[in-house]
Amino acid sequence: MRYQELMEDLKRLLAVEVRHDGKKYITRTRLEGSAYEAFKALGLRPPNHV
Repeated sequence: MRYQELMEDLKRLLAVEVRHDGKKYITRTRLEGSAYEAFKALGLRPPNHV
């Protein structure tokens, strides 16, 4: 995995605010490319996706 490609994959990851019945939820866009492997390598769980 090349560093530049990994950074491009991570840049595509966005937080999305959703409001429903007066409640606010923060979700994310789909993980692309090597983004999941980056979280895994750091021992982190990716943010929730709805």
